[in-house]
Amino acid sequence: MNVLFPDAGEAGKMVGEHGVNLFYHSVAKRKLCCAVRKVNPLQQELAGMQAWITGRRRDQESRSQISLVEDDPVYGLKKYNPMLDWTETDVWTYIREHDLPYNDLHDSHYVSIGCACCTRAISTGEDPRSGRWWWENKDTLAECGLHVSSLARPGEGESGEGI
Repeated sequence: MNVLFPDAGEAGKMVGEHGVNLFYHSVAKRKLCCAVRKVNPLQQELAGMQAWITGRRRDQESRSQISLVEDDPVYGLKKYNPMLDWTETDVWTYIREHDLPYNDLHDSHYVSIGCACCTRAISTGEDPRSGRWWWENKDTLAECGLHVSSLARPGEGESGEGI
């Protein structure tokens, strides 16, 4: 397994210019933080690859239209979504049946887990994604930018489910 990290210089410059909690100040700054800490490291990891595999599912809000195989416009790769027809129940059944490890935060009502500062536990009945970027406008589609549907580059021309 490869563990990815943001470029220290790029992260340092961002924090120096905008502060350590920049993501709380505007959607644009939150997207910058996501780009530096998540999207850019993934782009470097995917360089030279022909495809990548995700765990995205159609039962996740804003992802109902995903296909089994997609052309990813940001990374220029084929994107495979083999779990697209799984439900959250299917995922947990598989985890338990195969005794797979999972993040212990799930046991404390963290349903959608991202960066520590951008993730909170949710209450029973809340939308599973409501624990992510909860301080932003509820009418704004919030994604970190790892998955987009029609962008030339992360952060430009926001359409689809991306940043």
